[in-house]
Amino acid sequence: ALSPAGEMYQKSRLEQLLSQSPLPSADKMIDKVHTNLLAFMDNEIQSDDITMLAAQWLGDGSLQ
Repeated sequence: ALSPAGEMYQKSRLEQLLSQSPLPSADKMIDKVHTNLLAFMDNEIQSDDITMLAAQWLGDGSLQ
């Protein structure tokens, strides 16, 4: 995704966002990243597809 200034939404931005606070579920993580991405784009036209996948470790050997 691109900002209005032409900057790419980079891995470092994502890592910084996700390190700010733990999230209770994979769904909440996707919501947080999507909201941040849209704010970064600031109404810029989407130039490529956006795909997100999150998994949550439940501690009992299963994924949610």
